[in-house]
Amino acid sequence: MTTKTSDSPLPWPPAAEQLPPHLRLMGIAAAKWVVQPVYVLAKLGAADHLAEEELSTAALADRLKVRCDPLRRCLRAAASVGIFRETEQDHWALTDTADHLRTDAQMSLRDFTVLLGEAPMWAPFGHIMDVMRQDTPAFDAVHGQPMYAHLAEDDELARTYHGAWSSLTEGVMRALTTAYDFSRFATIADLGGGDGTALRILLATHPQLRGILMDLSHSGEIHQGADRAFEERLRTVSGRLPDDVPPGADAYFLKNTLHCLSPDLVLQTLRRIRSEMTRPEQRLLIVEGVVQQGNGFDWSKLMDIEVMVNNGGREHSLEEWRTLLSQSGFRLTSAREVLHPQWLLEAEAA
Repeated sequence: MTTKTSDSPLPWPPAAEQLPPHLRLMGIAAAKWVVQPVYVLAKLGAADHLAEEELSTAALADRLKVRCDPLRRCLRAAASVGIFRETEQDHWALTDTADHLRTDAQMSLRDFTVLLGEAPMWAPFGHIMDVMRQDTPAFDAVHGQPMYAHLAEDDELARTYHGAWSSLTEGVMRALTTAYDFSRFATIADLGGGDGTALRILLATHPQLRGILMDLSHSGEIHQGADRAFEERLRTVSGRLPDDVPPGADAYFLKNTLHCLSPDLVLQTLRRIRSEMTRPEQRLLIVEGVVQQGNGFDWSKLMDIEVMVNNGGREHSLEEWRTLLSQSGFRLTSAREVLHPQWLLEAEAA
């Protein structure tokens, strides 16, 4: 296996001290010149081919079944911001950053990168101005239906979507299992749990737990290939928030689900969950970003644009979460950052 080169500080977007302000703004405005070449390289699987050995442009182009010249130019653009590295002999190698584009990387961002670059996800951003003037997600306007309805009809995009969040979910959930005591619960319901990654990790680390995985009907195939012990402890049900909440769970768990909903739908969802929480020991657990005050970089401020354009959703500050929970009959009992930028909010029935 080749030795990955460590990344130099990325000059993208260019820091204020590196370039005059007008060039820094140009770098930010022209981000697509970097984003889409990296998307292409991720989609083609370039990092998988470079994981074992450095390859010439010609050799890599032959493996990827693409033209040599545009491949070189995309690699060159990506290398200019620390993703991949060109050797003196027109050969290419992975950097630490490019290593995360491998399909089998521990925290693979291959599907995440592909998802954001795919045409159905990219096109709505060309209509962001419409969101300024009308209360309709740009995705709905472009595709004629909400994003999750589109995913239900597009198997390839749905697989990429679930793959994009599964790898990131694994990191967050492993941190969460050490930061929070799940041993007090017998049953946990993951509402909008996607491909079941979060529940799979919780059940693997907490043998006493049983799980209920609720998502759209197509998610019932999620845990195929799991061992029988896991199968016996996990029940899948079809449902859609805010209407469908399975009864009887000791904890109701939502990870990056509520930010896809409008504030009105968030309130409806929380109130529906509250109606199922009739025992004092039951808890609501929410894993979401929490928007920070001030002008500093905050991932949640950027994710907020993604859910605004594609879902009509929003990210919330801690005070906004406290208000939403209070208006739904909950009391926020704790809030902590688990793994940046994800926080865990715990609430009980008020």
